[in-house]
Amino acid sequence: MVCGFYKHLGLLYHRKRVDISLVGELFSVRRPWEKVRPLIIGARKELDQQDLYEWFEDLYNEVQKRALDQ
Repeated sequence: MVCGFYKHLGLLYHRKRVDISLVGELFSVRRPWEKVRPLIIGARKELDQQDLYEWFEDLYNEVQKRALDQ
């Protein structure tokens, strides 16, 4: 459920329906991604589905990028 939530939040960001600064202020994206990343990478390989939870990963990358810029 957590991965699905962040995947959908990432899709909303991608489609410019939610501002990334708002996401960063309201939700912790870094910790959940870092916890589940090994599981998602493994599932991608096992299922041969490289786009599994891609919006979650993109959201994490964008939040990280913005944190470094500040």
